[in-house]
Amino acid sequence: MPTTIEQQEIQSGGCSLWFGLLAGPIVYSVHFLVVYLLVEAACKADLLHFSVLSFNGIAVSVFALTMLAALINLVAGVLTYRTWQRRKDIEGGTQGSYAPFMALVGVWLNGLFAITILATGIPPLFLQPCGWA
Repeated sequence: MPTTIEQQEIQSGGCSLWFGLLAGPIVYSVHFLVVYLLVEAACKADLLHFSVLSFNGIAVSVFALTMLAALINLVAGVLTYRTWQRRKDIEGGTQGSYAPFMALVGVWLNGLFAITILATGIPPLFLQPCGWA
């Protein structure tokens, strides 16, 4: 029995659903750990003493990592949104189908974690992480 394109899409769409659902939390967790360890190591070893536009090296490094993580999260959100649109159209909003709901939750999670990443990474621009004057 030949399968249609829609059936193949439904059968192979599991990876994109799980990617959309887990990308935000994983990117945030990795970002938080890397930034925390970077600031701690830079403060303890007295590193990153450069300045860019009156921001110290630690703040610039944290901001760059924050923008990278936010960009990755944004791309994951856009891909998840496309998956949601595609799954919603293919399955027609039938009740009992988990795929459109799972993709929609992934879109919301990516948005939530993008805000959380920005909220975590922007304060070092204004605060001194090591207490230096």
